[in-house]
Amino acid sequence: MVEYARRRTQLLAELAPNSIAIIASATEQLRSRDTYFPCRQDSDFLYLTGFPEPEALLVLLLGRSQGETLLFCREREREKECWEGPRLGPERALSQFGLSDAFPISDLDDNLPGLLGGRERVYFPMGRYAHLDRRLRAHRQAIEEAPGNKRSPEMVDLDYQLWELRQRHFMKLTWRRSERR
Repeated sequence: MVEYARRRTQLLAELAPNSIAIIASATEQLRSRDTYFPCRQDSDFLYLTGFPEPEALLVLLLGRSQGETLLFCREREREKECWEGPRLGPERALSQFGLSDAFPISDLDDNLPGLLGGRERVYFPMGRYAHLDRRLRAHRQAIEEAPGNKRSPEMVDLDYQLWELRQRHFMKLTWRRSERR
């Protein structure tokens, strides 16, 4: 948990002031009719959270007084868990992964406009997940069309910062291993 928190803090330090970063988890992939492949988590999402479940979203808010790390994830549902396996849900995810807040993914569209409002930049991995791209574009357009709005946030691809962060981490691990020899 401490290592993931350190990684998130490092990423936050690289973001521009008054910005937000949004990283999506992998989505479930249909195998046949009602059967899904086992989830293979998005590498960047896993690197920053350790959270193994699909249909989740990490939101990093620079300077948020109530905490800078939010997770939106699936709620626990007894019936679905019988067929698909156990889920952590927001409450257990919050305690197990060292996050500031956790919410049901079903609340994302209600919360996202407020999280985006007033931000100068929105960092996210552009083009990786079409559903995230569409959702952010729609919310950005709503912000632009709101009365009295001066400007909407600039959309910035997060892949470069994530790649740099992961490369530095890999280089440190490689260097430590070579020192031991």
